[in-house]
Amino acid sequence: PSNPDFMSELPPHQQQKTDLENKEESKESDMPYGLIRNQSLYDVGLSQNRQGANNGQASSFNLKNVSNGAQNIPNNDIIPPFVAMKDEEKSFLEKDIHIAILQTNPIESAEGGDLALNAERKRLQDIFFTTKRGLKIFFGVLTKDSLIRCIQRGAQIVHISGHGPYAKQLKIENKFGRLEDLPAERIREAIEKGGSSKNGKKGGGLRLVFVSTCYSEHVAQSFCDAGVPHVVAVHSMVQILDQMATKFASAFYEALIAQKKTVEEAFNNSKAELLLEKETDCCCRHEGHISDCRCPICKVPRCCTMHHGPNVRCQLKKNIPCCQPKVPHNHSDKFLLLPKKANHSEEIFKDLKNNNLGCERIDSRPPTNIGQANQKTVGRGRDTRILVDFLHPDNETNQGDVVFIFGRPKIGLTTVALQVARFFVRPWYQAIFIGGVFRVNLQNCDDPNALYSYIAQAMNIKQKTTTLGTYSYWDNKRRGYIPYPEQTQKDLHRALSGDDITDPIEFMGDPEMNENNDGCPEHYIILDQHKTHKELLKHTLPDRIYQEFENRVRSLPLEFYIDPEDDEKVLVRRIKFTPPDEDKILVDIKKYGTTQYGNNNNLHQNDSVQFQKLLIIDHINFPDAKLKQFLQKIKRLVNNVKCKLLLCCHGRIENIIHRIQQQDVANCKVQSRSWRIKPIQKKDAAKLLLEQARQLYEFDFNEIHTPSTAEETSQFPLFEWLSKSPALIQQCSLVLDRKVPFC
Repeated sequence: PSNPDFMSELPPHQQQKTDLENKEESKESDMPYGLIRNQSLYDVGLSQNRQGANNGQASSFNLKNVSNGAQNIPNNDIIPPFVAMKDEEKSFLEKDIHIAILQTNPIESAEGGDLALNAERKRLQDIFFTTKRGLKIFFGVLTKDSLIRCIQRGAQIVHISGHGPYAKQLKIENKFGRLEDLPAERIREAIEKGGSSKNGKKGGGLRLVFVSTCYSEHVAQSFCDAGVPHVVAVHSMVQILDQMATKFASAFYEALIAQKKTVEEAFNNSKAELLLEKETDCCCRHEGHISDCRCPICKVPRCCTMHHGPNVRCQLKKNIPCCQPKVPHNHSDKFLLLPKKANHSEEIFKDLKNNNLGCERIDSRPPTNIGQANQKTVGRGRDTRILVDFLHPDNETNQGDVVFIFGRPKIGLTTVALQVARFFVRPWYQAIFIGGVFRVNLQNCDDPNALYSYIAQAMNIKQKTTTLGTYSYWDNKRRGYIPYPEQTQKDLHRALSGDDITDPIEFMGDPEMNENNDGCPEHYIILDQHKTHKELLKHTLPDRIYQEFENRVRSLPLEFYIDPEDDEKVLVRRIKFTPPDEDKILVDIKKYGTTQYGNNNNLHQNDSVQFQKLLIIDHINFPDAKLKQFLQKIKRLVNNVKCKLLLCCHGRIENIIHRIQQQDVANCKVQSRSWRIKPIQKKDAAKLLLEQARQLYEFDFNEIHTPSTAEETSQFPLFEWLSKSPALIQQCSLVLDRKVPFC
């Protein structure tokens, strides 16, 4: 199966491609596995070359013509005729925004860190992208910049979701992923003084704000005071369940946008839908408890019959009636439409008729091959926060462009690295690494000479296969190495740079490659990674070739095929890798992205123009004799390319790397920082297993005390092992799902 960390997430309208488009994509793109597509990029004052952004390719960049520029205009002194820029060719900052969806999801916070924001975003995205009114939606991180600038750019709807404190303020994120308080009064002042859009309207033309956070009534009032006619909020005394907030918001926007109802009609429809929910919320989810409410034994409010009911094991249990009976307990009553006595019979986007134009997502996400996580990560918030600080370009205490992280196998190096990468590829209002964020997998690389070709492959640089290095086979007749055909070269590069173990590369030998010229037998290229997956080879290879593979397992990679003249004989060819022209490939890596902002000749000719990149080089575990060469490649990369590097290294090579850098400062030493990834806590391992596996019952604990919390469960010796190898938690959950007892 494919690696779940590299699953693409695209809006529905971008997933619907015709057969012709699919054929053209498979014919021309030739991209590595796992690339995802980005719709737009942060504007740097240059028009964006949109070729490739709407043709089903995996990246918003089109790198077929890396060196266009002056070649297209014979005389550089001649100014080309002005061509009116279509809206689809505009950069991110030049496009209009109709709806802004702003969310907070901080790196490390007990408050709001686990909100179900992804579910809400996907539900809203599905609703918006089914409409045909040409809406332009910005999905982004809630920061000071994104809030006020979306309003200034004419957004008519702003949706805010995340954590709301019991105070007259809004929780927003700063550029390092930490929560900050934004007082409601400052929001009002900013909109009144600087919220005029190009149409000159007060509040920038803003018609509706939905503050989907707990206790958001006071913050919502600041928008009303600034002149926003319609504001949806949550009562100032209560919290709201994530599921209820998502359900209400999806029903509200479906009625408002898809069904073209008025604000009041959409609000009432959403409240009616929540009335169908069976349970009301508990008394734990409101403020204003009196001192007698909290139980001295279990610390739960005694006015809450849900959590302090008949099954509570408190001695001398006492229940009291709700201390705040006027505070709404029904889910539907918690939502408010402000101002309360205003007329809310307006239909938003009344002027946007059905024009058969799909919805467009407007944001500045950088190019990347990092996909959305499909499973939860626990216990790595501190590691992620520290590494983000190390790598962030705006860190004033920057101590170098290279960060080493070390750890034992299966401890979670890749998981932490991907969490860091996902922070930087979030839809910030301005991309942090405009040149892109890429993971380079060296799991199957045993030669540092191939490092730059692996980077180019991860970045999907569109060049000839010789740019990535050449694989050749030994020809006995010619007494020399002959390069493989182009398609075989591509298959080899993909197999060696991917995360998954692939089948042996199989192709039909052509007469030019066949030493005897008597036929075209099937050829099998078996790589070094296959020697630990013999069961796969048994079901793939002919018996005789598999037997020969067993005899030569120490000499891989090799090419095997049956002798056309003797069916009993297996012929074997040696394989050699010729590194690419490092100077050329470094230039390609360096210039990546500069051709995507229009046909600006000055930009193409100016080597000083670079867009900073973040490269995460994973699974570094070269033999000791090759580590010095690897460090030399890293130093040359940093000296030639504007980039930050996160190097994920096997723990055994930590001391060796430090020693080599001390012995050869001139060629191997780079200004860097190091961080060691340690085991997660046992209670985190227990929490993660209990969330992934089936529910545990009494038969799981035969003649053993049944634990009631994750803390008690973590005391079992199993979690001492799982905390050191959290990658094995998923395997344990599969075993439990097969009804194997826990003990």
